[in-house]
Amino acid sequence: MYPEEISEFIKSHNYQLKGKDIEAVIDVQKNPQLTRVKFDNAHSTYEMWDSFGNYFTFKAKERDDWER
Repeated sequence: MYPEEISEFIKSHNYQLKGKDIEAVIDVQKNPQLTRVKFDNAHSTYEMWDSFGNYFTFKAKERDDWER
């Protein structure tokens, strides 16, 4: 995905992703522009940076919320 696509994808999911959506966004094979991916276990949040200077953040949904 291009940076704009990543931003729009995260935004369209209200900054809360689950399972395969998380995998698609943080996959450095599919998104080689990503230079850093950080997970904060205490808050269940991801932070990502890319080679263009963009910053992305989103929350990982709890498994119980995956159907919602």
